[in-house]
Amino acid sequence: MQTSDEIPLPAELKKTLRALARKYETADFLASDPSQFLRKFSEEREQEIASFIVAQISFGKREIFLAKSRSMFEEIARNKMKVSEWILSGKYEQFFPKREKKFYRFFSYNDMNALCGRLAQILQESHSLGEAVRKNYDAIPEKNFLSLVSALIATFPQIKCVSQNADGACKKLHMFLRWMVRQNSPVDLGLWHWASAKDLLIPLDVHVMQESERLGLLPPKSSPSAKTALALTRKMAQIWPDDPAKGDFALFGLGVDSDET
Repeated sequence: MQTSDEIPLPAELKKTLRALARKYETADFLASDPSQFLRKFSEEREQEIASFIVAQISFGKREIFLAKSRSMFEEIARNKMKVSEWILSGKYEQFFPKREKKFYRFFSYNDMNALCGRLAQILQESHSLGEAVRKNYDAIPEKNFLSLVSALIATFPQIKCVSQNADGACKKLHMFLRWMVRQNSPVDLGLWHWASAKDLLIPLDVHVMQESERLGLLPPKSSPSAKTALALTRKMAQIWPDDPAKGDFALFGLGVDSDET
């Protein structure tokens, strides 16, 4: 008996999703998306760290979290530093002083300080964030669809800003992984050649969920979870078997446009 994600998608829906992905996965996508910060630094080591911090606060009101990210990079620029230098030197302590006041939504300055402190430890122990994540990934004996996100979580144990339950939606982590793994994209960086785009899960945000339900890709009132992300990703694999996360652009872009009309 076929599971719901094994039922073949209608040819017309496949055609529509392909067209939407072509429409939205362009350099213009960067302008209003947190991915605009991915290329702020030219060195891969810097891009990884900057992207990871940005990903962790990319939720809620877009204009607010983009402004928060921008203010951090402006501070790094004022210090005339690379992001790794800003982290390793402890300069982040001036921007994220240890206090309970909220920096953004439910993340306090303390929480952001702890995130940067963990990044400093990682850079002291490994050459790069990617190298640290790869070590944890390689240590997983039996790989499955959660192995990449599990390796990422294992790199940031007990850090509040980082989702700690791989069975949850982990939208921000899956988005970061998309940035790091997908190749030949005008948006995603594709720095982690050791990982496969086949193993990425669709990041489940409000726009993706609402459009997936509207198009019949997910049942109504689906809950955001790894199980839901896997079901949706498997449907996208019917269109893009080697790169199912490409469907994220089609669904997310359509959702944003729908909200603005």
